[in-house]
Amino acid sequence: MLFPERMVKLYILTHKDSYDRVLDTLHKMGVVEVSDVRFEELAEMLHFDREHEGLRKIMEYEGMVKKALNFLHRCEGRRKKKLEVFFPKPKPKLKAKKLSEYAFFAKHADIVEKMCDEVLAVERKIGEIEERISLLRAAIKTLKSIERLDFDMKYLVKHTFFTVKVGISTDIGKIMSIAKKYGAHVYYESYEEYYAVLIITYKKDDSSFYGELGRDLFREVRLPPFSGKPRSVIEKLNSKLRDMRREIEKLYTKGLELAKKYGNELRVYHDEIINVRMKREASLRAGRTESARLISGWCPQKIIKKVRNGVLSADSGAYFYYRKPREGEEVPILINNPKWARPYQRLTEMYALPNYNEFDPTVIITPAFILFFALMLGDAFYGILVTIIGVLLYKGLGQVDEGMRDYAKIFIVIGIATIIAGLLLGSFLGPLDEYNPLTPALTSLGISRVIVLDSMKNPIAILLLSLILGLLQLNIGIALALIKNLRERKIKEALNGQVSWIFLEPAGFVLITRMLGFFTFSDIVIKLAYMGVLIGMILLFVPKGPLAFFDLTGFIGNFLSYARILALGLATSGIALTINIISRILPMFASSFICLSVFIVMAVIVFALSKKMRIKKLGYISIFFVIMGVISVFSVFSAIMVFVLLVLVFGHMFNAGIQALGAFIHSLRLQYVEFFGQFYEGGGRKFNPLRVVRKYSLEVEK
Repeated sequence: MLFPERMVKLYILTHKDSYDRVLDTLHKMGVVEVSDVRFEELAEMLHFDREHEGLRKIMEYEGMVKKALNFLHRCEGRRKKKLEVFFPKPKPKLKAKKLSEYAFFAKHADIVEKMCDEVLAVERKIGEIEERISLLRAAIKTLKSIERLDFDMKYLVKHTFFTVKVGISTDIGKIMSIAKKYGAHVYYESYEEYYAVLIITYKKDDSSFYGELGRDLFREVRLPPFSGKPRSVIEKLNSKLRDMRREIEKLYTKGLELAKKYGNELRVYHDEIINVRMKREASLRAGRTESARLISGWCPQKIIKKVRNGVLSADSGAYFYYRKPREGEEVPILINNPKWARPYQRLTEMYALPNYNEFDPTVIITPAFILFFALMLGDAFYGILVTIIGVLLYKGLGQVDEGMRDYAKIFIVIGIATIIAGLLLGSFLGPLDEYNPLTPALTSLGISRVIVLDSMKNPIAILLLSLILGLLQLNIGIALALIKNLRERKIKEALNGQVSWIFLEPAGFVLITRMLGFFTFSDIVIKLAYMGVLIGMILLFVPKGPLAFFDLTGFIGNFLSYARILALGLATSGIALTINIISRILPMFASSFICLSVFIVMAVIVFALSKKMRIKKLGYISIFFVIMGVISVFSVFSAIMVFVLLVLVFGHMFNAGIQALGAFIHSLRLQYVEFFGQFYEGGGRKFNPLRVVRKYSLEVEK
């Protein structure tokens, strides 16, 4: 639990006739990572298969099938309802018969290739049309910059005696004066920030005229050959775009038909090809003689007997040997924590897996992460929201994705912890004061009796709690580092990095608290404290000299960093309180004129944003504000109450989201920077056993 799983290196020597059965057994068991025998001492006595054509072909088919399935999934996804994206229905596993490499290439490779070719042909057509659409959109965007010019675009070609160019300028006056000098003709239309300009010059004056203009004064707009006026060309291109989109929809419909026709078969082949490829890669790592095969690998020590029995059942004459890892040998890492801590392994892996002889910090950071998050967010209502998100994630994407399921469990736990912290800290949509709309109801339920600490009224107590928790976690890190150094017989590092703090911390506490007048101590304790500081400083500074000063300031910085627990908790409560105060004072300014003015201004702002950002749905919000403005003329109270409700709902939703994100990041940062910095190195390689991979199917007996 505190260390990665103990591993052993195993060696299996089997007859060549039994080799496939032994490899099949290891594949089914899924607990042995096959390593390359080339790096073993016996390698010079063995021969090895080269990465031959078979593996290359398998990987080609794998890539082909994956690409085809990705396209079919895209086709199926277009017909899904929006909620199905977040709440997908788990698909039942398909029944599949195991295929050998020989059987696949002999009987199934051509079938797979034919299905994939048909599917990918449709995808290629869609890609070609989408590329043309992007070119048309670019042309339309360019044409819109000159659409007010009234000329036929067929003249934008090379002529014998004159040149016609169209472009954009910000200084039409200067262009006119230069054009007059060369006898050029200029036509223009004004826009808000520039002029669309059409220039006709004699060909002999081209280089001189445009050289004098320069790129800063006139930027030519280059377009494909079109015929007609810009606005009519834009209409034609938009019509072409609509036709192309309809063509794409037809192709996606065809893709959906192919998904129904070939989807399940390709999913089964996907799983079979991956398993064939994994076995082939494992075979390339084995060594061989004329009549025998040697497999080496890594396996968890606790199941080595099970592996041995499995191998001997496949080949009773096999030679099976295993040993403990040697010093300096790279051992794959398998971390296996109690069930309650397994989701939090992802937080450890997100930083780095531990080395083989290093502590696995998961069981330590799990309660710390939960507690710090709860104190940082510290509001019961916000905790309810986090819990609901976790439940929805678990019921939705968590049903089809293991990673999402783990994060859903994390959200549920930290959400419940935040609810408890919020009740103890007296925060439910902010402090339970006269501004909180829920205060009367919650007070009548006796919630005030549960409150232990109010972070807004007594922040010093929360600060002390934060620093005490931080000091506790830092000292756990120091203790783990000390144990690690002692196990590795690094006595000098242990004395300098950890034992020094065992003297400095209690001695420093005595002297600092006495100096500040918090506590009084006997003369003996004070003398021992001075001795402790002296011993600690000697242990800290003698090996490193003046550089040890940075260790001292670094530890103090890490210790004070835990004050962020209070800071984030105060931010959550403070912003929640601000939202409550705003909602309370809004009715004081209630008048028909003020409400109408505010709603109309908001409607105009939102409508302008919808046009600028080209989001049509924002227009509905502007309509809502117009309706609210009209309502305010007849009933100010109704309008202001709706507005207050909107402020409360969206204000607290925004605060909950931003503060929950901050609490998650900063709680994680305290683990990664302050805690891990005391003892954790990381850098382990994940255990990757040869195993049966079945994403879509289940194997059935033939």
